[in-house]
Amino acid sequence: MHLNVRIPKVEPERIQAPTGCPYPDRKGPKQQCTGTKFKPHQLNCHKSLRDTRHSHVRVARYRCLKCRRTFCVYSTGVSSAQQSDTLKALSVWLYILGLSYQGVADLLEALTHPLFKSTVYNNVQATG
Repeated sequence: MHLNVRIPKVEPERIQAPTGCPYPDRKGPKQQCTGTKFKPHQLNCHKSLRDTRHSHVRVARYRCLKCRRTFCVYSTGVSSAQQSDTLKALSVWLYILGLSYQGVADLLEALTHPLFKSTVYNNVQATG
């Protein structure tokens, strides 16, 4: 048996410029804001992160010039969640290899990346 696993990498200094506004239009809740021009609002914010290598990453905030709302743009491999995509993928991979939810939580805690077993369960459910 051969397993080929690709774990996403976190690149804390690599932030893609936004291409579209993530908010719904204020005129109609079912329509998306069509703003495509953004003004940098804050460029050197930091976000605490649970990851295997980085304790925090850089976040950029932009303001949509059409709807005037601000939103965050995260580094590659990071979302608005507290844990990185790397740690999520690692916890799911360990579960797929046969460890229980508590076993995955205990192993990650021994490797100084503590997660609750309910967080491991949520990661597995979100993946599958």
